[in-house]
Amino acid sequence: MVIERRLDAGRWILDNPCDEIYGLTSQIKRCSVSMPSTVAEGCGRGKNAQLIHFLDISIGSSCELETQIILAKDVDYCSKRTLTNGQVE
Repeated sequence: MVIERRLDAGRWILDNPCDEIYGLTSQIKRCSVSMPSTVAEGCGRGKNAQLIHFLDISIGSSCELETQIILAKDVDYCSKRTLTNGQVE
């Protein structure tokens, strides 16, 4: 699921390459890279408690990405896109 969200965000960024006033493209890039990286870091820690902690952080980043996509839609930055079930289609 984390990788799927990263790919959805990547597709959106490719469709919206110009810099925009709200800085959403940059935020979406950072957030979408952070999610799978955080999961990988948690897996590398070797202890279940640490893995759970990093998964929790990744879930927070996923919510952040969803919010950024909603904001982009609300300001008509991605008016050609629709938001369904938290994913850009």
